[in-house]
Amino acid sequence: MIKVAMVKSDGEVAYTISPAVDDMYVDGQSYNGCVARHISHESNDQDVISTWYWSDGWQTRDAQPSVYHEWIDSAWVFSGVLFWGDVRGSRDIKLFSCDWTQMPDAQLTDAKKAEWTTYRQALRDIPETHSEATSLDDIIWPTEPE
Repeated sequence: MIKVAMVKSDGEVAYTISPAVDDMYVDGQSYNGCVARHISHESNDQDVISTWYWSDGWQTRDAQPSVYHEWIDSAWVFSGVLFWGDVRGSRDIKLFSCDWTQMPDAQLTDAKKAEWTTYRQALRDIPETHSEATSLDDIIWPTEPE
């Protein structure tokens, strides 16, 4: 019985499979955009997917440092696009939840409305004020007014 790692064009393992028939996947043959590579049946699927890659033979790598890292040219590279997409998504939810504070009929004093305006501007400024951030733990969110 064989096990097969399906390898993407960048060398990353997309998934593993244990076919019912040993000759179902030919080693080195392309299938749906991936190349089949035979591996030991005893190989741990999660280890193969997270720490193996193909580059003229099997190589090992560190596991993905974060969900914001992509495998590019045989190295993990931080993706600001992925990271800031998540940050902006969280920020937009916070903004949406207090949109009501800016409506003309909001039951707020002028002072409270000004506090909310300042808070909302601080949310909009997060990408600029935390431009060096590479982890959600690096983001210090402004405190919502009471």
